[in-house]
This record gives sequence, C-alpha cells and structure tokens, in this order.
Amino acid sequence: MAKEFDPRLGLWEYPVVEEVVFETQSLSKLQKIALMERLWDELSADGSLEPPLWHREVIESRSEEWDERESLGQDWEAAKEELRRDLR
Repeated sequence: MAKEFDPRLGLWEYPVVEEVVFETQSLSKLQKIALMERLWDELSADGSLEPPLWHREVIESRSEEWDERESLGQDWEAAKEELRRDLR
C-alpha cells in the first residue's frame, strides 16, 4: 500500500482502507476517549512517534509570546508591595 504525504499534518499517511469501516458516531464520549487513549498508547509505545512539524511551530510561537510577556511582569514580592502601596 502506497503512502501519501499530508502537508497539513507534515506526516506520511497510509490511505484509508475501504474494507475497514469503523462507526465512531455510535460510541459514547467515554468510549471515544478510551479508544483515543488506547490508540495513543499503542502508537507511542515504542517511542518512534514524532510530533508533526506544526506542533513544533506552535510551541515555538507560544514560547516566544511567553518570553515577551515575562519581560513585562515582575516578581511576586514586588507585585505585592505595589498592591499594598496602591491600596493605602
């Protein structure tokens, strides 16, 4: 079976096999969560699963945002002292 590249996910994927049909709409939310957990456990068991490129991009973007916001903040002791002054 040939692999297809999904550029949105940054992953190579096997095309869907038409003979295998799994109806998830009939599952309860708890069953769906249990199914996702089981699939994730199986996929991640050997440690070879790599996150898609867009995950890294989101993490880097959020890290940069955090660094920018952190420079605007102050430590807790300074913040408490400022609040005490403002409330006097």
